[in-house]
Amino acid sequence: CEDRAVNMRCKAEAIKGDAILAIRPEDMSIAPEASVNQNGIAATAVASTYLGAATKLDLTTRQGARVTVSVPNEVAAAALSKGNSVWLTWPAEKGFLLPDGGQ
Repeated sequence: CEDRAVNMRCKAEAIKGDAILAIRPEDMSIAPEASVNQNGIAATAVASTYLGAATKLDLTTRQGARVTVSVPNEVAAAALSKGNSVWLTWPAEKGFLLPDGGQ
């Protein structure tokens, strides 16, 4: 998110300047509340797309970032039925940093 800082754990080489946190959609999970054992960020579901065995959820974080997550259909149904407010979580080793070249 531009002009916003979020502290998270991540395995990465040192990067000078701004960076973008990247996580593959299938490495993220949806939880009803924050976890002390994993990185996480609050989000709200804005759209969903049925993909057969999974559902693609489009979410927006409180900071305004757009996130896409692939989850099993039963997880998507539970997330969408609880007021659309969820926590996106992922293990630290699944996140990686990319230099933000201002693009």
